[in-house]
Amino acid sequence: DEVGMVRQANETFLQMLGRKRENVVARPFTDCIEAEDRPVFVGRFGAFFRSPAEKSMELRMRSSREKSFHVRIEASAASDIEDGRGPGEEPRLSLVISDISERRQAELRLEQERLLLRSLFQTIPDLVWLKDPNGVFLACNPPFERLYGAKEEQIVGRTDFDFVDAETAVFFRQKDREAAAAGPIGR
Repeated sequence: DEVGMVRQANETFLQMLGRKRENVVARPFTDCIEAEDRPVFVGRFGAFFRSPAEKSMELRMRSSREKSFHVRIEASAASDIEDGRGPGEEPRLSLVISDISERRQAELRLEQERLLLRSLFQTIPDLVWLKDPNGVFLACNPPFERLYGAKEEQIVGRTDFDFVDAETAVFFRQKDREAAAAGPIGR
């Protein structure tokens, strides 16, 4: 309801929390949310009733087994009447809550791998660069920056033609095409 009390809960939600109905229904919804994420929910909750804009958020909930898990909450009016009220009823929302813990773990692993790759990329003493199929630089490492006399942010988005004479740039472009046609090493 408008003050954040749980009025109904389906079995799936109760199982997700590992709680009994009497420990969820007629209690504040914030009781199910991780303490650190409660301000996020409280800050957005009132807007769910006032604004037809996007009504979703991601936060962490806590099960009865003290297990924290990530969820996505989608809110919509709990009745067919546009403002979420039935005749003579207080406003209320229906929340669809999806466990997104696996997705969040995958995102975390991907970010860790990205940071590791970036660290390796930056510390390899050889010249390393990435280009798109059109020869536009996407990234480079510090030794490559020194070769071209520019920082990575000045190199990215440009081509060899911006840094070397046309004959050398054409030569580099040809070598790029040959390397791309050869495919990955070890194939």
